[in-house]
Amino acid sequence: MKNILFVLFFYVASGCTNTKLATKANAIEPGQTKQDVIKILGTPGDKQFNDKNEAWQYCSTGIGGDKFVVVWFYDAIVTGMTTYTNNLGVGNCDKFYKRIDWQSRQ
Repeated sequence: MKNILFVLFFYVASGCTNTKLATKANAIEPGQTKQDVIKILGTPGDKQFNDKNEAWQYCSTGIGGDKFVVVWFYDAIVTGMTTYTNNLGVGNCDKFYKRIDWQSRQ
């Protein structure tokens, strides 16, 4: 019985993690600085660079898979944000950060 309760708690808690990231990410707006983003989302799990362009990726795991948020910067200022989901390896974000496609911003 304890094992079933633990598994149920884990799934519920994991789903809440996805929701928390999405809620926090809603506070990101164009024109904010890197410091603003760190205050809202914390340290990114992945950073990629292309000249003055940067993409910071954040991830949370949950029942529906891993949820990723990409915050886009130009010259250290937020220019936008995109999201994507991974259902392949739920629970291990580090292996599934996408390589940034600078042309299509994905």
